[in-house]
Amino acid sequence: IGWVPDCSTIYNMLKDYREKNKINLESEAALVYSNKNYEKLPKAEKVKAFLRGFTTTKGDDLQKLILNSSSDSMNWIERRNTYSLSLALMSMVGYILGIGDRHLCNIMMNNDTSKII
Repeated sequence: IGWVPDCSTIYNMLKDYREKNKINLESEAALVYSNKNYEKLPKAEKVKAFLRGFTTTKGDDLQKLILNSSSDSMNWIERRNTYSLSLALMSMVGYILGIGDRHLCNIMMNNDTSKII
């Protein structure tokens, strides 16, 4: 275990992006859990609440984050492909090894290449 240079968690990257663009970090969750009795709702109502949460943002934050940090269109395509391939690989390895608890706070991405670490 050690420090990985030029990397950040996806959560921190999205947090910074949303703060710069004045987007509420927890907007989706706030709408989903706006019903105080959320945990007691039937499954169908929970699904409806979850789907309502998608309406608060366009859902393209990570795409724009990678695009804005790319130097040109070729760099963006390279970074997008690197992100996709490394995410697929890490997902397969995590599944085979039985690694659970995957969320944006414990998935790291290289700031320069968009590779999942």
